[in-house]
Amino acid sequence: MNDKTETETETETETETETEHLDENKKIVNKHIDITNCIHPNETSRFYLAIGIVIPAILGIMFFSIIFTYGLLFLTIPYVIFLSWAMSRLFKAQLLGNCAEVSINNFPEIYHMLKKIQSDLSYSKKVDVYVYQDGMVNAILVRLFRTRIILLPHELLVGMLNDKNKDELIWVLSRAIGHLKAKHLRFWLLNILISSFEKLQFLNFFFYPWERATQYSGDRIGLAMCSNLKAAINAMNKVMLGNDISDKVTLLGTLEQRDRLFGSFFAWLYEHFTVHPHLVKRVESLLNWSKEYDSTQYYKFLNEQSNCAEIDALLVKAKINSEQR
Repeated sequence: MNDKTETETETETETETETEHLDENKKIVNKHIDITNCIHPNETSRFYLAIGIVIPAILGIMFFSIIFTYGLLFLTIPYVIFLSWAMSRLFKAQLLGNCAEVSINNFPEIYHMLKKIQSDLSYSKKVDVYVYQDGMVNAILVRLFRTRIILLPHELLVGMLNDKNKDELIWVLSRAIGHLKAKHLRFWLLNILISSFEKLQFLNFFFYPWERATQYSGDRIGLAMCSNLKAAINAMNKVMLGNDISDKVTLLGTLEQRDRLFGSFFAWLYEHFTVHPHLVKRVESLLNWSKEYDSTQYYKFLNEQSNCAEIDALLVKAKINSEQR
C-alpha cells in the first residue's frame, strides 16, 4: 500500500530534520580555517624588528650586568623564573577554588563551542576556561609556562550566552584560540624578565608595535571563525561599553571618531604606550579587511546600515590614510 499513516509521516519528517542537522553540523565541524590570510600585514615585520632589537639588548645588558655584579645575575634570573612558576600555580589554584571552570558539566555549551573552535583552527593543546564574577565585558588570555587560560567575566556571558548572540561568543573565543595558534604569546618569558627588571622595561616599546598588530590579527581570526560581521562589531561595542548600552553606538559615530584620530599627536602618543590599538581603529580595520576577505558579507552588513554611503566613504578614507602613513 502507498498510503502512509500520520504517525509514519511525522516520523519520517523528524528523521529528515535530524539528518539535515547532522549534515549541517558535519559541514561546521569540517570548517578548517587557514589563519595565514588573517594575519595583519605589519605583524611579521614588527616581529622581526622586536626580536632583532630586544634579544641582543637583553643579552648585552645581561653580559654587562654579570660583569658588574660578579655573576649574581645568574642567581637572580632562575629565582625570577621559579617565582613566576610558583605564582602561576597559585593563580590557577585560586581560579579552581573560586571560579567556575568550563567543562562538560559546567557551561557545556561553551565547552563544546571551544572544542569545535580548537578543531577548526587545528589547535590541540589544552586550554582551561574559567568564568568569574566581574562587570567587565572582555575575555582575558593568560599564558604562563604550560598553562593556557581564558578568563570569561560573567558580564560577557550575560550578553552573549544565548542563541541570538552565540556568534559574538564564538568571535571572542576564536580570538583567544587564534592568538595561541598564531603563537602571539610566545614571548611570555621575555615579558616576565622585562617586567621584573626595571632597567629592561624600556624594551617594551619595541614589543608594543608587534603586540598591537597581533590584536588586529586576532580580530580577523575571530571574524573568519564566526562568519558574522555584525556579531563581531556588536562584540567590540560590548567590549567598549558593556551590555546595557552597546546597542546605542552607531557605526557611523564610531568611524567619525576614527577619522578624528588621524593627525592627532596625542592619540598617536597614547597608543604607543599600550599593547592595544584604539578600539575604534580595530573596528575600522576589521571592516576594511572584511571587504577584501568576504565582500558579500561586508556589503550585506553595510546595506543594513542607515548611512551606508557615508560609512563606506569613511572606510575608504581611513584605508587611504593608513596606507599613506
